Amino acid sequence: MSRIVSRSEQEPLMRLQRPSSASSQDTAHLVNACLRHFLENSSTPVTRLDRGRVHNLRVSSAEQREGYHKRYVELLKAVHDEHQKRISEVDQIEKHLIKAKAASLAAEEKSLSSLDQQLGLPNGPCQLPQHLDEALLRQHHLLVPSDYLITPKPSVAAPQPPSTPSYFKPTITSDKHSRVTYDEYTASKRATSLQRSSTTSTTRQPTVNKVTTCKPPSLSSNVLVTVGTVDDLVDATVGGAGGFVANPTSVVFTDYLPGKTYQASLQLTNCTGTSKHISVTSPSTGYFSVRVGTFPNSEGSLAPGIACTYLVTFCPDSIATFDDCVEVVSHEGTCLTVPLLGRRPQPLLEMSPLPVWYSHPCSQSVNIITCRNTGTGSGSYSISHKETDESHVTHFTLSSSVFDLAPGGEMHIKVTFYSEDTGEFTYPITISCNNGDVVELTLIGCCELACVGVAGIRPPTGELNTEGWSAPPTTNDITSSEEQVLFDAVNPCQSAYQIVSIRNHCHLELPYYWSLYRPITGPHSQPVPSLHTSYTIEPQSGLLTADSINEFLLTFTPMQPGHFTDDAHLTLGNTEAIELIPSIQLHLAGMCEEYDVILSPGCVVVPGTVQCGTDHSYRVKVVNASLSSVEYHWQEVCEDNVLIKVEPSEGHVVSGGVGHCELVLRPLQAGDVTVDLRCNILHCSQPLIMCVRATAVAVPLVLGVPSLIYGLIPNGTSKTLQLPVRNDTEFPIKFHLHETVPPNQLGCLFCVPCDGEVPAHDTVVCSIKCDTSHQPLGEVGTHSSLRTILSCTTELGAESCVQVLAEVQSPKVCLRSCELHVDNAYINIPMDHIISLHNMTVVPAQFTWKEQLFGGGASYCSVRITPSSGLLPPRGSCDLTVSTVWNTEGEDLPAAILCCDVEGMKDPVLLSVTGHVHKLSIHYAVVDSPCEQQCYLDFGSANPLGVSPHPLYLKVTNDTAIPTSLIATVMHFSSGLAQVDKTVESDRSSLLTVTTNLANPKSVSDKTSQSVVASLILSNRKGCSFVVTPSVLEIPARSSHLIEVVAYSDMWGVYSDQLLCQVPGLAPVSIPINYGVIGCPVLFPTTATCGSTIVRFGSHPADSGLVRRTVKLKNTSPCELTVDWEVYNIVRGDQQLVDLTIAVGRPFPIINDDQLSDDGDDVIDDDVMKGSHDLVKVMISAHEGVSSSQPVSIYPDQTVIKGYSNASVELAFTPVVMDTNDGCVSSYVLGHLSLSSDQDYYTGAVRPEGYDIDPIRINVTGKSLYPRLNIEYDSDDGRSNEVLFQFTADKLLSANGEVKLSCYTKRNISLNNSTDMKLTFDLVTLPPFSCDSMIVSPVTLIPSRSAQVSIGYKLTLDEVLKASKNSSSTVTNSEQLVIKYSTGVQQLISLLSRVLLPVISVDVNNLSFGASLLNQSTSQLVTVYNKSNCTSQWKLSIDTDKGSTSSDGISTGVFAVDPSSGTTFPRQFTIITVTFTPTVEVEYTATLHIRGVLGEYASFSVSGTGSADEATLP
Repeated sequence: MSRIVSRSEQEPLMRLQRPSSASSQDTAHLVNACLRHFLENSSTPVTRLDRGRVHNLRVSSAEQREGYHKRYVELLKAVHDEHQKRISEVDQIEKHLIKAKAASLAAEEKSLSSLDQQLGLPNGPCQLPQHLDEALLRQHHLLVPSDYLITPKPSVAAPQPPSTPSYFKPTITSDKHSRVTYDEYTASKRATSLQRSSTTSTTRQPTVNKVTTCKPPSLSSNVLVTVGTVDDLVDATVGGAGGFVANPTSVVFTDYLPGKTYQASLQLTNCTGTSKHISVTSPSTGYFSVRVGTFPNSEGSLAPGIACTYLVTFCPDSIATFDDCVEVVSHEGTCLTVPLLGRRPQPLLEMSPLPVWYSHPCSQSVNIITCRNTGTGSGSYSISHKETDESHVTHFTLSSSVFDLAPGGEMHIKVTFYSEDTGEFTYPITISCNNGDVVELTLIGCCELACVGVAGIRPPTGELNTEGWSAPPTTNDITSSEEQVLFDAVNPCQSAYQIVSIRNHCHLELPYYWSLYRPITGPHSQPVPSLHTSYTIEPQSGLLTADSINEFLLTFTPMQPGHFTDDAHLTLGNTEAIELIPSIQLHLAGMCEEYDVILSPGCVVVPGTVQCGTDHSYRVKVVNASLSSVEYHWQEVCEDNVLIKVEPSEGHVVSGGVGHCELVLRPLQAGDVTVDLRCNILHCSQPLIMCVRATAVAVPLVLGVPSLIYGLIPNGTSKTLQLPVRNDTEFPIKFHLHETVPPNQLGCLFCVPCDGEVPAHDTVVCSIKCDTSHQPLGEVGTHSSLRTILSCTTELGAESCVQVLAEVQSPKVCLRSCELHVDNAYINIPMDHIISLHNMTVVPAQFTWKEQLFGGGASYCSVRITPSSGLLPPRGSCDLTVSTVWNTEGEDLPAAILCCDVEGMKDPVLLSVTGHVHKLSIHYAVVDSPCEQQCYLDFGSANPLGVSPHPLYLKVTNDTAIPTSLIATVMHFSSGLAQVDKTVESDRSSLLTVTTNLANPKSVSDKTSQSVVASLILSNRKGCSFVVTPSVLEIPARSSHLIEVVAYSDMWGVYSDQLLCQVPGLAPVSIPINYGVIGCPVLFPTTATCGSTIVRFGSHPADSGLVRRTVKLKNTSPCELTVDWEVYNIVRGDQQLVDLTIAVGRPFPIINDDQLSDDGDDVIDDDVMKGSHDLVKVMISAHEGVSSSQPVSIYPDQTVIKGYSNASVELAFTPVVMDTNDGCVSSYVLGHLSLSSDQDYYTGAVRPEGYDIDPIRINVTGKSLYPRLNIEYDSDDGRSNEVLFQFTADKLLSANGEVKLSCYTKRNISLNNSTDMKLTFDLVTLPPFSCDSMIVSPVTLIPSRSAQVSIGYKLTLDEVLKASKNSSSTVTNSEQLVIKYSTGVQQLISLLSRVLLPVISVDVNNLSFGASLLNQSTSQLVTVYNKSNCTSQWKLSIDTDKGSTSSDGISTGVFAVDPSSGTTFPRQFTIITVTFTPTVEVEYTATLHIRGVLGEYASFSVSGTGSADEATLP
């Protein structure tokens, strides 16, 4: 209950800040508010105004008779009376509220003491609205409960249930089988309910036994017939002790509801060979009842194989689980027990986490609790308050106390917390379910006052500054604090920022708003709102987040320079809890300074003069020394005599920065220029002034060219050029053109026009003519230079000049070579030569040649020049063709002279012609030959066999003018054709371009046609042929022709030949031919490759036998070849670098039968002894492999292949066990080629053989497969290549408590054949492991098949006891499963077993009972721990010792242990009780041994003393 505070202790309503101390709680502020005008000039403070002081003022006013004083006192009395009246009204309302609260509490306590509250039902409605005077509260404008409460509708009585339920009304069937009345059933049900309530006082736990059920079609939907077993009940066996079988074995009822009846049938069958009388006992509980359904006879006996039916009735009173049973009794005793079960899906309540309800005094806090049914059945729930001894005041109200939840359903309960006092309150509640489950919860509510404080002040970009700030207040009250916030100095219209952090120490959100006031000047001054303030706060109002720091942005934006101070008040508001009270006051202070901007330079003075009409630029700067950036704007000056502007005209300059601008000055008139240029600064009252000073002058006209250059002018001619005159000013200018010459000299320039006017910004073009008629020159052939000045003068006196240059010349011509000598001249053969006529001047010249010859050689030849006349350009040349025909042969003939006349020249130009006649000559050269001095055809020494090299070309040159012919032939290796078939030659190109036509059998491809041509050319069977094209050649005069020589080959060797060239009238010329051919003529038809191929044997099992491959060979050459074979193996890691080979005589002689000696050795050939071959030859070659005949071999060792025929050899591969892991075989076979007889040698052909040429190479690959199986395990335990048996030793324990001598565990593995061969193997292992293959041994697996193998492990009791005796916690064994293949290879699989043993211990080593009275028992507890993962089954034994005082004072009943045996599961414990009962006064000692059946052991000692004197007891 809230404390009642008198009106004298309460504070009145006020607008001022709440005082921060209790010493200032007076009424002086009330007088100050009422008599402000009277106290403005008074320095005496008013402390209190009571009734006595007002009376004294009235008496003194009556005596003084002053009207104004009397009126003032009367007004003061009226105010005082009104004040007292309102206080009395408030006191009346407070007293009424106190009385109503007390009456409401009394009514609520009375309701709490009723029976409903004792049962835990929810509280009733609030009683406070019934005791309130709503008229009194409405008179003072207060809220009443009827304003926010809804009037409940009148309650209606529930319908009465019938006296007898419908399910208890008798029917025809029930009358025949039952005589139980409703009253009897109600009485029995009540007794059963009382019995169950006494036995089930604790919370019912759901049943975890799993029952497998099925439902016959004939039974009700709420009854299930079990066909399995229940763990907690007795199993019903077929053919029990009495020979009866129950169908079903268990009767199970499901989906039942309280108050309803369910029925099921139970059939009993006699499985014996005799008739028996049976009876069924009644169930032990009142929920089940059994009566006879159908019986075969009335005597109560069942014949063999006959069945009877009983009806089981189930009447539940709740949705809980029910267990019962009935016994089938015969004359031999109980023969069968049938369980009766009630199993219904149970509900499970799940609730959301409970929050804490926070609120202010006299305010409400509402939260929602979510209840969810996560079970499989529906349930009904009831919420009740749990009574405690703390307080009977209820601060919590629940929206709903009773509700139902279906499976997966949810219920949202609204919980309201209300308190008038501060503190923490608890409200325990209980949630009960109709299945007996009970949940106890406690609701927690906390009522607290508002509490805020300043956490720190910092700039926006800085860290939070918490220095100097005190810790939050410990009391739950509003913290009133005053802090000062200083802003950085700024310029007008700029902003400075600060962030204030306010911490809300409450767990609730608090409403707030900020107010700005002027600073208080005196102690009694009232705050005045600041209307035109420079400060803003964001956000201005809102909610303070609960128990956190809230940040506010303070902005200082002054509009003019000065010092600005304001106060910011943070006011909290809550209509239900407190009044609007300012809690935090911030003193804001900031300074505003004027902008500081400087123009550099301050004055622009232009030195010298400037031209009118032109722009002149000067750089200026705007220097910003202010605290912030500025924006400037230049004014443009446009007057009659001048135009001034600044670019850019406006801009932005940061603080401390410089703005660069360009001032453009354009004078419009000549004279002095003086202008004051203004620059305006934004937010600055005064502009900046820059003074500009300059002197302007007139501008001359601009001539378009710097000089007039006429160049070369022939004497007596004239030339005209254009001269542009430009005006760049804003006004037109008149001009005059004239030539500046000495007084006594005539001018040569003529201007059109010579006078005129040029408009503003325009150009006038004048024509200037230069006439050289009056220019004085010297002798002909000389020249003179013209140098003069052309001036342009304006009307203002400005003058512009241009230089005039010209050259005046006469022509001069000469020959570059005055003598023409003809070396290669032939009689009556015309020859043309080129001569050059050159003009040495820059003026054109006209020339003409005479036809008449002069000199001593004029009769030996005739000369004609083309062209005979023409015009030479300035400084140009002209090429002339001189044609000569000689009629006399000789070397030093006299010269013939020709004359050429040139206009303007005094002397003619002369040409001298001489000649030398040569005879016929033919030259031969090889095209692109590296040796120019020697002519020979070299095709190279390394040309591939069967591939024609690029043709060689012989160039035949006729240096004379006499035509001739040539015949070319080859001496030795000519084409196989007697003559080159003209048809073949003519159709050669057509044959190479024929496209294969499948419809035409004669059509062939290009490649086939080429091979046909090559075979015809090589039909001479010499291995090489040279084809010369053309073989007959006509050579015209002074011409060159190419003779193509093409080489063809089908046999290796070095070929040398001669090409004979015969020219009529000349001696034959022989040109050497060299052609070297390398390569192998042996072709492998299978791969269509020459010289090398590859044979792949594939993969074969090791030791599986010889594998053969036949390799076909084709000799494409005309020679008979002998091939000697050698086999080499490539060995990995071979460190040998080179091979040394020594051959005696012929390296590979032809082996015949007569060449073998009697002992089988080779016989040295006679040719070797005669010296036809080297006797001993030593060769070094790079090492590649090791010579061997295994695993690859070839047969025969020597093969003879005739020319243009085929042969074959046989390769054999023997798969053997290799040293390498992968079994891969890499070998190669070399075939050395030799000629079979000397008849294959020809003139001009040299053929190396044996080791001197590259051999045939056959690369051989193969692989020897090793047998190996892939193992797949039955479980993925992270291990590979091992089978792990891991279990606990409690497998030796049987269900009846006996210990087995051994146990057997199996693991299955799968053997997969992933190879490409069939595998045959046996499986071998050693005890305690065994192998039980599902396939008869030996096992044979074809590729891609698998076999299942069972690996067993046998654990014996002796092994366990032996390991336990050695204090070991595990029994481990390891062996290997050996897979023996038929090839002798073995594969190993690790077998590992790890059996965990039980380990027990006790918590004491010595248990002492001390002194105990005789014949009185004392007990202590001892804990037996099982720290292993294996179940321990143990027994206790006691070894007693005789006492020290008496030899017979110990009996076997002194120490007792309960229990004496037990079972402790893994990681659990068992508590045993040791009892000590002394019989005589002696000291007893004993040792308790705990021995497990699997060898585990623990012990502790027990001691105690018997005493007959109680004084000796502790």
